[in-house]
Amino acid sequence: MSTVASASQSESLDSLRQRAAALRAQLAQLRASQPPAPPIAPLPSLTSLRPLPTHSSSSSSHLTTTLPGSNPAETELHATQELARKYRITGRSAFPVELARGVRAKREALEREKKEVAEKGKGKGKQRDVDEPERERQFVKKGVAVRLETFYEGRYYEPYYLVFAPQSDSTPIAEFSSNAEKPPPLQIVHHSIPHWLPLKELSQKYLRVGICGEEDEPAEDDGAELSSRKAVQPDLDLFLTRLLVFLNAHLSRREQLISLRSAYSLSNFTSMDFRIFASESNDRIVVEWDLASPSEEDEEDEEGRTERIVVVQMAFLDLRRSLLATQRSDGMGGSLLVRYVERKPASGEPPLQIVLEELTAQVLKDPKEGRSMLKVIKELVDETTSEGWSAEAD
Repeated sequence: MSTVASASQSESLDSLRQRAAALRAQLAQLRASQPPAPPIAPLPSLTSLRPLPTHSSSSSSHLTTTLPGSNPAETELHATQELARKYRITGRSAFPVELARGVRAKREALEREKKEVAEKGKGKGKQRDVDEPERERQFVKKGVAVRLETFYEGRYYEPYYLVFAPQSDSTPIAEFSSNAEKPPPLQIVHHSIPHWLPLKELSQKYLRVGICGEEDEPAEDDGAELSSRKAVQPDLDLFLTRLLVFLNAHLSRREQLISLRSAYSLSNFTSMDFRIFASESNDRIVVEWDLASPSEEDEEDEEGRTERIVVVQMAFLDLRRSLLATQRSDGMGGSLLVRYVERKPASGEPPLQIVLEELTAQVLKDPKEGRSMLKVIKELVDETTSEGWSAEAD
C-alpha cells in the first residue's frame, strides 16, 4: 500500500511541474508579443510653485507670515483677521451695522419713489435702477457695534454691546477708518449696559459726547478745567477699557454672591437660618445668621426666648471693586460692618446692638489684597460659632 501511495504522489508532483512550466512559457510569449513601453518623461520644472513659509522663532511674527507673492488684498484680510482675533482675546470686537431702517423699509421706499416718478411721466422706474446703491444710502445710517466680553476666573460669561454712530447722519462709514485725519465724533445710540453703571459719565469724559436720547447734565467743573477737558481728543479705546473694568467687577460681585448663597443654603445650615439680601447691582449685601441659644430653657420658653443674630453689611462704594478690603482714605474702598444683635421679641424692649470692630479688623487684616465675600463670611461664621465666643469679649 505504501508503494502505491508514493507512486501516486510522485505522479501528481510531476503533473504540477509540467503545468507550471507551461504557464511560464505562455507568460514569456505574451511579454514578447507586447510593444515596448515609452520612456518616462522628465519631471516638469517646480519653479512656479510657491515655497512654504519659513517658521519664525517668535509666535507673533509666525501669525502674520504670508506666502510670498500673495495678493495684497489677501494679505490685508489676513492681517485684519489676526487683529480681530487679538481684540477678541482682550475682550472686545467690532462689526459694522445699519441703523434707522431695515432692508424691507428701504426697498419699499425705493419702490414707492419709482412709482411716483413713473406716474408723473418724468421717467420709468427701471431707469433708476442704476442709482439704487446711492439712493439706498439716504435711507440708512451707518454705525459700528462693539462687543465686550466679560470674564471671571478664566471663564467667558455674557457679552455686552454698544452701537456707535456719528452725530451727523451724512457721515459715511468709511470715515470710521483710523487713517482719517479727523475721525467724526461718535455717539452711543444703543447699548445693553446695566443702568446702574456710570455709562453717561464715562461717555462724557472719554468721548466728549453724551448718549443719544438722554439729556446731558451740566458740568460742575470750573471754567479752566472744563476747557482743558474739551481740548483733549476723544479716546474710544480708553473708554472701552474703563467700561470693561466696571463690567468685570459687576460680574465678579454677582458670581461671588451666587457662590455665597450656594455655600450657606438652608440645606447645609438648617439650624443657623442664613438670610442674604443684595441690591440689584450687588454693591450692597447684607448677610444674617442666628446663633444657638446659650441654654435649653430659652428654646423651650417662647416668652423668654432670646434671639442672637450676627448681621454683616458689605458695601462697595466704588463699582470698579469686587473684593473687600480696608476702607481707603478717599472713601472709595470696600466697607464692612459686623454687628451682634440680641433681642427678646416678647418683652418689647429695644434690641441690644454691639459693633464688632475687632472682629472686623481681624477679617480685613491684609489691606493690600482684598478678600472675597465667601472668605469673609466663612471666617466670621467660624469665629462666631466657635465654643466660648462672646460678643462682649470682642
